[in-house]
Amino acid sequence: MSRATIADLANVTRTHSSTIPVDIYRIIRAHGIDIHCIKASSKFNGLYVRVEGVPVILLNARDAPTRRRFTAAHELYHHLSYTGGSTELRPLFYSVRERELSAPEIIEERQANRFAAALLMPDCAVKDMASAELSPAQMARRFGVSVEAMDIRLQELGLCHATGRQRSRLGS
Repeated sequence: MSRATIADLANVTRTHSSTIPVDIYRIIRAHGIDIHCIKASSKFNGLYVRVEGVPVILLNARDAPTRRRFTAAHELYHHLSYTGGSTELRPLFYSVRERELSAPEIIEERQANRFAAALLMPDCAVKDMASAELSPAQMARRFGVSVEAMDIRLQELGLCHATGRQRSRLGS
């Protein structure tokens, strides 16, 4: 799936919540997905599964709220990407490093992260905040994400250097 297609999917999905921060849990419920927090080890972030045909997202209750929001959006991508009601399960109860994943799985995980970023941090809103010279930390608070996720999104949109400093030329 191309970056443009992922952004389009995020835009359509976001119609269930037009606020900033995006109400990811409302969006998930609008898709008929059960969502639960469980206390798990720090190696577990989240999981999307279907239990007797019911889509379920599990999140680690011990993660920071910003991490749970991003993980929830990431797992929503997995729900939306499974066509035809696929019940393929790939439980990731422990952190899986990219070297342990197949090439298609690496691509899917990266796409899920791009989707989560596009959904939670819409490019127009990010560009508006960058134009208003908000810091990455200020933007992160408004979007309800971590500063690290915000920095990555700013880099992806070409709005800052790898050092985290915003460019003087933001582009249009």
